[in-house]
Amino acid sequence: MAGMKERLRRLFYALGQPIWWFLGWTIPKDAHRIAINTFPDFDDSTRALAAAMRGSGRKLVILTTRKDFAVPSWLSGVEVAIAYRYSLRGVWLYHRARYVLFTHGCFSAWEPSRRQVVVNIWHGMPLKRIGLLDGKTAKDIPRFHYTIASDERFQDIIGAAFGVEKDRVLIADHPRLDVLCSDAHGVRSQLPPHERLVVWLPTYRASVVGDVRVDGDAASDVFGGGADLARIDEFCRRHQVLCVVKPHPMAKIDRRRFADCKSILLIDDAGLAARGLSLYQLLAASDLLITDVSSVYFDYKALGRKILLYCPDLQAYAATRGFVAPIDTLVSDEIIERESDLLERLGSWCGRPTGNLEATRPAVSATDRLLSQIGFH
Repeated sequence: MAGMKERLRRLFYALGQPIWWFLGWTIPKDAHRIAINTFPDFDDSTRALAAAMRGSGRKLVILTTRKDFAVPSWLSGVEVAIAYRYSLRGVWLYHRARYVLFTHGCFSAWEPSRRQVVVNIWHGMPLKRIGLLDGKTAKDIPRFHYTIASDERFQDIIGAAFGVEKDRVLIADHPRLDVLCSDAHGVRSQLPPHERLVVWLPTYRASVVGDVRVDGDAASDVFGGGADLARIDEFCRRHQVLCVVKPHPMAKIDRRRFADCKSILLIDDAGLAARGLSLYQLLAASDLLITDVSSVYFDYKALGRKILLYCPDLQAYAATRGFVAPIDTLVSDEIIERESDLLERLGSWCGRPTGNLEATRPAVSATDRLLSQIGFH
């Protein structure tokens, strides 16, 4: 049955290519219109793009992955059209845009029209293997004209992962860095009282949507029972630390494990949105980041604040998912594998004054620089 479904899927894509080409060729393109599709919907990439578009006279198109979306308040003042990407209106809006950005693929089984500029902004520089480096085939890789990398080292890695020439990998910061380096005033007031704010962002071990898989040891992370939450919660309480644990959108989690915590707050994307916040606004207001093999590591470096890399299943992760290069050549921070060492590092940090939360904003935003590179003025 699974084999039959795969054959039908391949047939659908093969038959759809000439239709997609025809739509791309015949539907007129608006050079002042840019479309974006992200997962999750309305993520910080979209927020940054909306801020760059506000008052510019250009139109933003947001193509959603869900039908039941709610329009966020921060889109006020932006000329915007929003549609579910697989609706007739979504297909029309996609083809009307001269420029398209996506994080996980958008109609990407088909070759994009030459009359458009389609950019795969992905979702950060990878530590773990992705794309062709992760055993995918060329048919599994989204089609696009350009993608981005933060520097020349990752330009080679991203090119190899997506199977494209180096000149199709633009050296550019991710748009969401504009949100990370923005004013975080008022963010902490949306959270329980605390003196220090720690954000814990583990990547998924067992995924339940998208690429369903198990990487590393699913029982070793904070969601799978591998962390003594009572012990960590008590540590945070004593040091007046609020630890916000934000699960990966693809992760399998058991919320009951966090029910008795007083200083550890489990909050997902919907929970952040209910507080009027985004993930990168939360990070902008934080004092310290705990993560493992997530691309947020490289983004958070821009703030110059403390990072603790905690990966108790490091060897198992290396043996299963693996890394795009030896991990000690990719990161400049110690990798912690024991919970006792994690608490010791946190204790040392709590004994020192917190740093300045003011981030340095570049003269030209990351979003504006990327838009300039692809010719959207």
